[in-house]
Amino acid sequence: MELHALSASSRHRTDCAIVGIYEKGLLSSAAVAFDRESGKQISRLIKQGDVSGKLGETLLLTETKSSAARIVLVGLGSKDKFGRKQYRKALHAALNTVKKTGTVHATSFLSEETIAATNAYYVGRTTAEVTAQITYRVPDLKSSKKPAATALKKLSIAVLGAAERTQAEKGLQHGVGITSGMSLTRDLGNLPPNICTPT
Repeated sequence: MELHALSASSRHRTDCAIVGIYEKGLLSSAAVAFDRESGKQISRLIKQGDVSGKLGETLLLTETKSSAARIVLVGLGSKDKFGRKQYRKALHAALNTVKKTGTVHATSFLSEETIAATNAYYVGRTTAEVTAQITYRVPDLKSSKKPAATALKKLSIAVLGAAERTQAEKGLQHGVGITSGMSLTRDLGNLPPNICTPT
């Protein structure tokens, strides 16, 4: 899995854009931009009651009329209470939804938002940790047909400036290192005893 940070202002083309909606239908900064691009499609969904902004709630849009082939709307909960825990939960829910599609490259704009008691480094590291958790697969030693791997190969996160991008890239790098060790440990724990012996 490739993980990258990029400057937020560019609404580049992507297979799937992850954007947040706060409670009471309050749009995140990225949601405002994509709503404008799509002719107020997101606003209409909110008015229809299809999106509430409840933390972790997701809705996949496949006909977006925007620079993104798909948009995953994810609830961020209360804007005043959006912190580390809420960011992690929202990203986890969004990536779970993305994983069920044919998306190869996704871009998360949740990292643009103000996240209480955190910084760009933490956002990058958390993103790497959540991505590894979502994409981890238990070692399959059976001879039967293997389940198809997720199509997702690249995840980008948008940040507000050059300094934040540098911090986020460092966080992503450290997160990949941490999760590589975690995945190895999980692999060993999941192997049968005739392969992974106590010795």
